[in-house]
Amino acid sequence: MQLRAPWFTDDELEACVSEVERRYRELTRDGRGKPAPPQYKHIWQVIGEAMSAVGTMLRDGDQCRKRWNDVVAAARRKRTANAPEQCGMGGGSPEVIKVTDIEERASSLVDDHPCATTHGGADPVLQHDRSEEVDRERNDLELYFL
Repeated sequence: MQLRAPWFTDDELEACVSEVERRYRELTRDGRGKPAPPQYKHIWQVIGEAMSAVGTMLRDGDQCRKRWNDVVAAARRKRTANAPEQCGMGGGSPEVIKVTDIEERASSLVDDHPCATTHGGADPVLQHDRSEEVDRERNDLELYFL
């Protein structure tokens, strides 16, 4: 039975995010997708080695990759939970969940936009503007056929 590795320290997490920031272009092939599996694994191994120099525990590339994915996923979950309050759509008192600086840095690399969209990926403000435009078009058509 394999034992779980200890949690990442704050210094290790900082080192992980810094190394991914430094090597993000390699990890994404300048936005063209992941490189071939051997190269992708090698990049994460290099990140793990750099992290191990900072922390007290040896970390491998898989541990670093999984922790990176966890940090990005946590930031996305928090942004999604915060979106109704930020758009003024939530009822009652706002309960905004704080996105940490590390999560912000990680998700800003991965996400195209700094703010998550809500409700099926559509921006409610744009939906509202479009509905008014459709209503005007219907009114114009009704006047045309009268």
